[in-house]
Amino acid sequence: EGTLQSKAPVPMRSLRELCVEAAALGVEHVRASAKGKPPQGVAQELLAACITSKSLSEETAEWLFTCLCGVRSLSLANSLTMVTDRTLDAILQLCSAQLVELDLSWCLSFSEQALIRLLGGTPNLRRLAVVKTGGVTDAVVHAAAQHRGLASVDLSRCTTITNAAVEELATTCPLEELNLFACYRVNDVALRSLAQCRRLASLSVGRCPDVSDECLHELVSSCSNLVQLNFARCRRVTASALGHVVTALPGLQFLDLSYLTIDATLIQKFALLTELRVLYLSSARGVTDAALLCIASHCPKLERLYLSGQRAVTDLGVNSIINNCKYLNVQHPRAISMYIFRNCKRNSEETVM
Repeated sequence: EGTLQSKAPVPMRSLRELCVEAAALGVEHVRASAKGKPPQGVAQELLAACITSKSLSEETAEWLFTCLCGVRSLSLANSLTMVTDRTLDAILQLCSAQLVELDLSWCLSFSEQALIRLLGGTPNLRRLAVVKTGGVTDAVVHAAAQHRGLASVDLSRCTTITNAAVEELATTCPLEELNLFACYRVNDVALRSLAQCRRLASLSVGRCPDVSDECLHELVSSCSNLVQLNFARCRRVTASALGHVVTALPGLQFLDLSYLTIDATLIQKFALLTELRVLYLSSARGVTDAALLCIASHCPKLERLYLSGQRAVTDLGVNSIINNCKYLNVQHPRAISMYIFRNCKRNSEETVM
């Protein structure tokens, strides 16, 4: 009696893997052999694969955009020099009308005028990200501010943005999220204008050196929905003002105080932050085991804690975090951020394993 020889099943490859392979071979070959337009999901994956492989040409982008008519979310993030004025004009002509989310972060080769033209053709836009993007000026922000439904704006590292641009956004848009990280020209004037944004839930002004205590009282008193705040490297923000922030916003879930000064009074007020998930204290002055003990006792939902550069922290503080914050995954060093404890002189290797 014969026996059937079993064959090992051929592993199924994911759509993403197939698109990565197509991008490596050249999407032009796919385009030439295609019998019709690929579905939107395939076109999105091909676009992402071309960006990752740095093989996105203007012609390929235009072909893919013809497949994305009616798309609501489009990301060209990290395209560097691959996205040009021609690329943005193709988006405008082929797939801008229904866009709700647009991410052009780290795109360095298009002009201010091309971006303004594109923003003029996206009437439904609600989320815009232009991190470190060439050509982003106050004029671009003015064009974005014409979208009365714009709720989320990421201007991180757009260093030419001024207070006037932020004030216009605050006045005309129902902002819920605003990222001004490393927008060096932004100061207390801009933050004071944000006090009118009662829906604001997330704000980053990290690395804005002229932000100070002066505006914080009004801001946090008016914006009671804030759950994410980033003050990293805002050296003019004092522990006293931070204490008022914590008191006014006990529902904070994300707080970045890296490189700031922490004192005993502020540490005691950490007891109010029972909803806190993520806390950055990297290179903050005044962080000791006492601070970690307070955090461990009163922040049970903590998922990530960043303490790089904290040489005063010992096993006592680290163990209190591990033992009391049950949402930390002790099997995953990055999840509990133990890898950053390597800069702590007195922290034993056994503690972080």
